Amino acid sequence: MINLSPAQLKKAQALAALLNGWRVNGYSLGSYRQARSSGQATNFAALLRNDSSFQQMDLCDWLGRPEVQLIDTALSMLLPPVYAAESELLKEALMLLCNEQGGRRQAQLKVGGLGLAAVVILLWLFGE
Repeated sequence: MINLSPAQLKKAQALAALLNGWRVNGYSLGSYRQARSSGQATNFAALLRNDSSFQQMDLCDWLGRPEVQLIDTALSMLLPPVYAAESELLKEALMLLCNEQGGRRQAQLKVGGLGLAAVVILLWLFGE
């Protein structure tokens, strides 16, 4: 297992528990099996995107990049190596969702950076 901070380990455990719930829960089992058998990460992503528990998880770093080590750790807690294909499919779906979340965060950082640059320029021009 990869060395994670206590906060990241807690996130990985929560993600593994959420995904395990999806794998074994009766009400979503059909959807999970359909998504898995389709072989499309986008189908898994669609299922997770609509899950309120997943929406509360933040799997990106402060720059909006996916926390790959955290995702790998969660999947290794959830699935043994025998299920490598399923694990890769889930990883691809999680990366897809993280990139969506990260894109929004990166856009916010750019807007904040541009605003800060504008303030600095205005102070430089008129701050005498």
